[in-house]
Amino acid sequence: MDEYTKALSALPSALVFARRGDAFLRLKRPNAAILDADAALALNPDSAKAFVVRGKAHRLLGAWEAAAADLGTGQRIDFDLSVEAVLKIVLPKAKIVATRRAEAKARKAEAEAKERAAARAAAAAAAASASAQPSSGGFGGGGFPGMGGMGGGMGGVPPEMMQVRPVGTSLHL
Repeated sequence: MDEYTKALSALPSALVFARRGDAFLRLKRPNAAILDADAALALNPDSAKAFVVRGKAHRLLGAWEAAAADLGTGQRIDFDLSVEAVLKIVLPKAKIVATRRAEAKARKAEAEAKERAAARAAAAAAAASASAQPSSGGFGGGGFPGMGGMGGGMGGVPPEMMQVRPVGTSLHL
C-alpha cells in the first residue's frame, strides 16, 4: 500500500490510483477504494479498471444499482470474464432495488394524488357551506366591503336614511 502512495506522490496516474483502489478492496476498505477510483476517473474518464474497482466497492457496500452501472461501464470499455461473473450476481439485486424504488415512487404519487383530491373536496365543501349561509344586504353578510363589520345590511346606515322618499322631499328630523 505504501508503495502505491509513494508512486502517486511522485507522479499521479489513473492506473496507480485504480491499482491502489484494488488493494483497498482486498483489505475490505470499500470507501477508500471508491475514493481512489474516483481520483483515477478524474484523471482518465475511460479507465475500465477504475470503473470495475468502484463497482466492486459499491457491491461490498450494498449499493447494487451503482455497482451494476460501474461494472457495466467497465465491461463496455474493456470486457473481462471475471467482471462478468460479478455482474451476474449484482444485476438481479440491482433490478430488485430499482423495482422497489419504482413501486415506492408510485405509492407516494398515489398518496399525494389522494391528498390533493381530499384538499379539493374540502375546499369545495367549504365554498358550498359559505354560499349556503344567508347574507344580509347582498354584500356577503357584513355590509359594504371595507366598512369593518359595522353591522346591518348597509354597513351601519341609520334606518331613517334607508326610507325611500320621492325626489324633491327633504328629510326633517
